[in-house]
Amino acid sequence: MTTRKDDNSPSQEGQSSVTVKYFAIMREITGMKEEIIVLGPRITIEQAIKKIVQTHGSKLEEFVFRDDRLREGLTILVNGQTVEEDKFGLVVLKGGDEIVILPPIGGGSQ
Repeated sequence: MTTRKDDNSPSQEGQSSVTVKYFAIMREITGMKEEIIVLGPRITIEQAIKKIVQTHGSKLEEFVFRDDRLREGLTILVNGQTVEEDKFGLVVLKGGDEIVILPPIGGGSQ
């Protein structure tokens, strides 16, 4: 787990940090329960996920993306509130936000 610093203070000008929490297979793939990532200004959930995937490699990328789009069924919560899939590219994150990424629930259709 990455050390936590003051979430509201940018690490560099125009950048802020958010906490990302992982569950189930995403925890297995990343090897961590949570981490702090540093984002630039006006970064959306989708852009943050792309940064996370770049950090953790191809196994996570294969799980999170389908046909160059975020996999259907991913549940993303920002500060405890579910964000609808069609808003992943619209919701802008800010310093101190907490992102929870939940994989699709099993048993659904492919």
